[in-house]
Amino acid sequence: MEVDGNELGLNLVDEITKVSVGHVEKLNDTDLIIIFTGGTTGYPKGVMWPHKHLFFSALGGGGFFHADGAISEPKELATRVSEGMLLVTMPLAPLMHGAALWTTLIALFAGHKVVLSDEANFDATHAWQLIREQQVNIVSIVGDAMALPLVEALEANQAGLEQDRWPLDGLFHIGSGGAIFSQTLQKRFTNVLPNLIVSSSLGATETGTLGAGELETEEGIMRYAPRGDLEVVVDGMRLAMKGEEGILARSGMVPVGYFGDEEKSRETFVTIGDVSYALGGDAARREEDGSVTVLGRGSMCINTGGEKVFPEEVESTMKAHAVVDDVLVVGVAHEKWGQQVAAVYCANVPEVDEQQLREFCRESLAGYKVPKVFFRVDTVQRNVVGKPDYAWAKSVAEDAPS
Repeated sequence: MEVDGNELGLNLVDEITKVSVGHVEKLNDTDLIIIFTGGTTGYPKGVMWPHKHLFFSALGGGGFFHADGAISEPKELATRVSEGMLLVTMPLAPLMHGAALWTTLIALFAGHKVVLSDEANFDATHAWQLIREQQVNIVSIVGDAMALPLVEALEANQAGLEQDRWPLDGLFHIGSGGAIFSQTLQKRFTNVLPNLIVSSSLGATETGTLGAGELETEEGIMRYAPRGDLEVVVDGMRLAMKGEEGILARSGMVPVGYFGDEEKSRETFVTIGDVSYALGGDAARREEDGSVTVLGRGSMCINTGGEKVFPEEVESTMKAHAVVDDVLVVGVAHEKWGQQVAAVYCANVPEVDEQQLREFCRESLAGYKVPKVFFRVDTVQRNVVGKPDYAWAKSVAEDAPS
């Protein structure tokens, strides 16, 4: 939904100024786009982006597909389109999702053709048929919830008779944003399509597109080289010292707050010194060399015996096991440890030896991160765009018979 402050009048302008909580003295640009997000909480919040900020922080400033990067003046967009390749992009999430909206706008600013599904619900086979028919080059997905049915349909098709296989010579990139795209599923895609480029980038409705991590990490889900717009903020009040953990934050052109929610705006959009930061919600650590390791969603962190466990790391490990199709990891009450790690999973075989699952996890994870209890379900519940429903997973684990 796009909001024009001039049309809605001074009431909206007053609202915008109030919730900017001091880090924006006055808005010269009252044209806003409001993108609603529920994240992992399910509580809808309208993130207010000035158009200019969104253009540069989430849409790459018109430079995602150009060696010179972001434009410096609007007329450069015409040049970029004329110089660029004639590509076809297809976002598979609905446009209500920030990742799909951003993908669409990035493509349009680059002069690409954009293909949208005409189905109300996500259907992997229908998606592949469109990719084939429209000769799609770039596909945007949201995490494993979309990746798994896509790769399963692809594997089944490519294993069929030669004349029935989908010709996908034009497809060269599948990228995910907004949810974890596990290494296991990325590898399954490239096993079938060896020339395919797959990528997983981090971003949030509150921070824009942060991109893929450039550095290897043995812990967490991603690691960024030192850069001026990324910081780790502790307690919403100060920047982390080396070796210290906090919340991943971005500075620069960021949103001005949540629409109509001053309290949440104060918590998420903070000013430290004279710099404004947007907190994305992911826990992170400032490393000794200035790089930033993203550990996982901070609100979902499990505290077991004083040790922190981030669900995404455990989930990625479990998904690497051949029998596990999908999994959510939560903390459940434990008399001795406070919380214990629980895995709610679905599998592709009739019987699963859960002790083997435990031993498999122990090969890659510290002992305290290994799930202590497992709960098998027919389907792991996620929302319409593939984000995990941790409240549901926690209720499954807590309500299961002892």
